[in-house]
Amino acid sequence: MIRFTTISTALYFLSLLALLIDIGGGIGLKYAVMFLLLGWVVLLLLITQVPKGFFVEYVLIALFVLAFSYAVARGVSQPAVLSEMSFLFFLIFLVVGFDIPRRSLTHYFSIITIIGALIIVATFLAILIFPPLTKVINEIGNNYRLGYLGITPGSANLPNVYYRWSMWLIPGFILLLGRNQYASLLVGIAIVLTLSAAMALFSLVGAVALLILSLHNGLLRSKRVYWAGLFLILLVAVFWITQTNNAQLFTIIDKEFVAKFSSHSQSTSIKLGHITGSWEAMHASSLNLLLGTGAGSAFYSPGINATTANVEVSHMNVLRQYGIIGAAIFFGYIGYVIYKVYKTDCTGKRWAIGLSVLFLAAGTNPLLMSPVFMVPLMAARAYGFRFRIEEKNVYDA
Repeated sequence: MIRFTTISTALYFLSLLALLIDIGGGIGLKYAVMFLLLGWVVLLLLITQVPKGFFVEYVLIALFVLAFSYAVARGVSQPAVLSEMSFLFFLIFLVVGFDIPRRSLTHYFSIITIIGALIIVATFLAILIFPPLTKVINEIGNNYRLGYLGITPGSANLPNVYYRWSMWLIPGFILLLGRNQYASLLVGIAIVLTLSAAMALFSLVGAVALLILSLHNGLLRSKRVYWAGLFLILLVAVFWITQTNNAQLFTIIDKEFVAKFSSHSQSTSIKLGHITGSWEAMHASSLNLLLGTGAGSAFYSPGINATTANVEVSHMNVLRQYGIIGAAIFFGYIGYVIYKVYKTDCTGKRWAIGLSVLFLAAGTNPLLMSPVFMVPLMAARAYGFRFRIEEKNVYDA
């Protein structure tokens, strides 16, 4: 007889795989699997009792229910509000996670990360080696909302491969580093190939944090610290080469990768404009400052000289829409999850580090209120819950 845990684990992996293949929903696979997962969650809630100790989740749900009412009362259209809050749907991963062993939560997320890395490397090589495929790959990426897949602007043939789920590689890299040197090297290469400055920077920050904590917590096996240190050296070497080599290829990489850390880059300039516009919208009134301008509401951004509702600077976007009170509760919940999973075991500490750097990196893209952040957040929360249950069972036995 198939156990509920087996079904939950299978649906967890299938859902991750569906998001990897169809993150934008353009194919329809994402919605089909999410509907299946939702049905299973409803069944679980009907036949099993929701565990105690999840008061913080009730507070979070209450916050967004009130935020919905507040936004509608301020004149924001319901479709716009619902679209902005659609990321809350992925709270269902927490319910499924209640029923999955903690090792499985980590194992299958790591596998998805490895598959994702292979997809990025394969796409990069396909564009680089077979240039005629570039147009087809680019159209697939745009039509199915998978991400930006094509040629780096300003270059003749340097691929630019960035799937919308690419930042999953950050926590995946932290989970694998020092445990599977080949898989972590593959994921690290994929991170570099995205040419995302944020992904490279925060992966490096996470790796350094992991190495520091390993000195006291045994997060890395001593015989594999060499591999972790070697990979850090490789990352530093990439930065050094891009800044010192004048070859055309490295000049392009410097422009698209290293230069993005500069406040003079177009990308950074746009983000600063978004921050300025959000700040001005919040300071228009005390109500805006405390409760926000409303979920789904638009504002004028000097960064693009136009009115927009969703911007790359996710943290500021949360603050503008939900105000100081709402943002404090949401960010506080994220901090709570990180703290609770950190207090478990070595793998839990890896989840905490990975989630922390993902939280920071998500601020450079509109990903904080999306499945790209919510799914790892729920997986980490479920990991902390499962640790308490499994350790208690071992102690009672």
